[in-house]
Amino acid sequence: MLRKWIAFALLVATSVATPARADDFVSDLAQCAKAPIVAASFATDDLKTAATFIAQHGECVPMVTSGDPLLYGLSPTISVLQQQGVLGQGTQACIDDTLGKASREMSGVLSKFADAAPMSTLVPSKSRQLLLAIANGQSNEPLYSVPGLTLIVDHISCGCAVASSAMDINKLKDRIHEVLETIGSCKNVVGKLLGKAYDIAAAGYGAAKDAVNSLGCTFGLGGCSSGPPFFCSGYFSLRAQHQAPDQIVAIFPDVFQFKSWAQDGANKCEPQWQAKQDQLAREAAQKAADELLEKELAKAEKLGSANALGFAFRWSPKCSDEPCKVSIAKISDQYNADIHDPATIKQYVTFTSALRAMEKKYGDRAELAIILSKDRHDKALRDNVNAPVGDRLAAFGCKLFLARPMQSLCKGQKGFDVCADYVRSDKWQLCAQEGHKGVYSAGRALDQQLRLAGCIPERVPGRGRYQVLQSDAYRAQCLSDSALMRCEAFADGKSAVSCSGAPRLTFDRSRLPTRLQPISLTPLQPVSPIAPVRPVLPVAPIEPIRPIRVVPGLRPRAPQAEVPKSTLCAFEEGPRAGQQQDYAPMDPLPVGTPCHDGRGSTGHVIAN
Repeated sequence: MLRKWIAFALLVATSVATPARADDFVSDLAQCAKAPIVAASFATDDLKTAATFIAQHGECVPMVTSGDPLLYGLSPTISVLQQQGVLGQGTQACIDDTLGKASREMSGVLSKFADAAPMSTLVPSKSRQLLLAIANGQSNEPLYSVPGLTLIVDHISCGCAVASSAMDINKLKDRIHEVLETIGSCKNVVGKLLGKAYDIAAAGYGAAKDAVNSLGCTFGLGGCSSGPPFFCSGYFSLRAQHQAPDQIVAIFPDVFQFKSWAQDGANKCEPQWQAKQDQLAREAAQKAADELLEKELAKAEKLGSANALGFAFRWSPKCSDEPCKVSIAKISDQYNADIHDPATIKQYVTFTSALRAMEKKYGDRAELAIILSKDRHDKALRDNVNAPVGDRLAAFGCKLFLARPMQSLCKGQKGFDVCADYVRSDKWQLCAQEGHKGVYSAGRALDQQLRLAGCIPERVPGRGRYQVLQSDAYRAQCLSDSALMRCEAFADGKSAVSCSGAPRLTFDRSRLPTRLQPISLTPLQPVSPIAPVRPVLPVAPIEPIRPIRVVPGLRPRAPQAEVPKSTLCAFEEGPRAGQQQDYAPMDPLPVGTPCHDGRGSTGHVIAN
């Protein structure tokens, strides 16, 4: 694993040092790489702790051994924050907290070192200003978002590592020297590593990007392929700048196997990056959903009651009895409670969608209540023989026939029978049944309907065609084909009527004269001469009209009475002599006008 450090050192050396120094350093590291550090081989706990620190946090060794002032200032402070519970106890937990929930506290700590090296030389002034803003609570930015702070984050991470080792940093420095001195093959590089590695890392920071921070490979016991935290931190920063994984890997030069190790790190860090992006997307979606929910809940709070009240106003007038209105009021209360329930708005996402769902849900219930109400109302009407005829027939499924009063079109036989009873009792005029051509009427109503149709009805003695009363049997002479069809419709509906058309006019040609008399011409007489016209005498002047003197007690002459008119014909001659016939609804004629029936009977119009 130590050969990874060789590639790192070569990368740094080729960036900032002379070729000769790079070759010497690489050669010395090659010798040291043959003897990895095993922490369990050390006798005392301090040496084991130092060996473990080197193995797990090799990137921090140059900072500890060189006496880096920022690290020595941060470590005690981080220990205090760990003891206070602000930062986690483990190294990784401590790092996560400093860059996340404890960003404000760590910004306050870092701002104290803003003017000291290396922050004063490596961190831009704008970044230091942002640190102060985060520390003072004027910004909610996380610590890792501060530009140019990557190297400082390295110090924070190493401070977490030192604090988590539970050893004083000065004591840790001495024990690291002892551990390195025991490795014979590393003696030639100890001085170079401990004395210059930090300077090389700082100088090569700009050229090697985040690879410089990946010092976890230094002693070969924390491999780059396992995704060092600093590599992923830098990787995340570059991904946030919209660089693809292959672009990030391309940053690293192809020295020894460094590019493949960088690819291993990218493969390790990319799933973490995607997981963070997914989490951010979920959080953003949840935030948007929460904001939408709050907005729609506000709409429900403002408009929900009004819509529930409108629901009651729309449905309650359709009720036929009081229990239905009470039921609609309860349904409206349930509607109002449901539309204000946050669970309802959350289920349907928007207030408008929830409103449509509530209208459908409670509208179905209201419609059922209306149907039950009408059934109760109609049953009460059907059982009440004293109810108004029109209302009772409607309860039996009969409606107005062609919108005419006192005429019904019934759906079923039961309603038709009830309607026919009303007609026979002279309380209704006409009944029809859906799906049947015939219509039913009787008595005076039938007489009137036949006359309106253009037929002349006549009562006949005896029992009618369909076992009706004698006074209800008619025969009708219809004056047109359409009138005859109308009459036959009554007959088809079992009305007591027999129908016939108007008699045809015939001529007896035998009674016509066989020979015409010759025409005789009388000669014209001579015209006498015209007598002279007498002169017109002058007209005497008209005397002024004297005023009419009113004699007291004298009644004025009554105006001449108008001749009455009638439709009643009294037959005087023919087969029907002595009988009368009413021709209504034909136009009345003056009394005394000759009349006939078209069958040889003649007479005169008399007063009704």
